[in-house]
Amino acid sequence: NAVAGGSMDGTELHFYFPDGLCWDADGKLCISNATKHSAIHYVDMNSKYVTCVATGTGTGNKHVYGICSNGSKVYAAVKGANEIGYVENGAYSKFTLKSGDSDYSLSGANPQGVAHDGTYLYCSLRDMLKVIKVDASGNVSELPLTIKPFALALNADKTKLFVGPNNTDSKIIMVDTETGEE
Repeated sequence: NAVAGGSMDGTELHFYFPDGLCWDADGKLCISNATKHSAIHYVDMNSKYVTCVATGTGTGNKHVYGICSNGSKVYAAVKGANEIGYVENGAYSKFTLKSGDSDYSLSGANPQGVAHDGTYLYCSLRDMLKVIKVDASGNVSELPLTIKPFALALNADKTKLFVGPNNTDSKIIMVDTETGEE
């Protein structure tokens, strides 16, 4: 039974590669539409009405892949643009990342998956073989991995990060969120 689909707003829409799903604090289904009209959509589950809340994140080869919510914001990994963005109050913004006093570059990283534990945002950087752990101020710490990371999920008590591989790898790994050890 289809819930909704689309590239802009309405109830009779169809998605083209919807790569990420999560729930926001208001109980709306959030969908990242990775290609064609790369955007983030919200679905009101009562009316089945789809609203495009963030677009323009996908011009050219800039595709929204993984999304997650911490309750107040919906975070997105934007491949091609090599950025992490978020939707807050219906507006999309790029997340500014820092490492010490310097900007942290995602150039060539291909961000894919995101997860949030209530304090930290985790983002898989496929082409850099790592996951980054980002605090609310944008400070980055790195969790180096032995696989090309893609999908991310946290366990119920948020102490373990499960990392699904890019399709060229064969195992899902578990990473301790405190130590970064596999």
